Amino acid sequence: MADGDRNDLDRLEELARERWGERWTITQKHFADGTTKQTAWRTYGPVDVDDDGQVFDIERIRLEDDEVLHDRVYQRNDDVVEVIDYEVCGPDEISELDTPEHTKK
Repeated sequence: MADGDRNDLDRLEELARERWGERWTITQKHFADGTTKQTAWRTYGPVDVDDDGQVFDIERIRLEDDEVLHDRVYQRNDDVVEVIDYEVCGPDEISELDTPEHTKK
């Protein structure tokens, strides 16, 4: 793993902890061209079931240079069914993002 990937992974882990505490996962995908894509995510559970399977409400964080890409999607397996929210922000703004209403307790 390249040093830049390690730095991004550490930054992503820090943002995930800030956003979700200890309830998150990081997924890394390595491609044949040598690039790596990593995403921190948290699921809020299933929102629908259809003939193709369950659809989950998922909140995701990805890094792109000095920006943080944050979104909430409805997803089935690896396929996004619907984008609920999408924001680009700085790393220091992640804790200020709105929390999904149904997750506030």
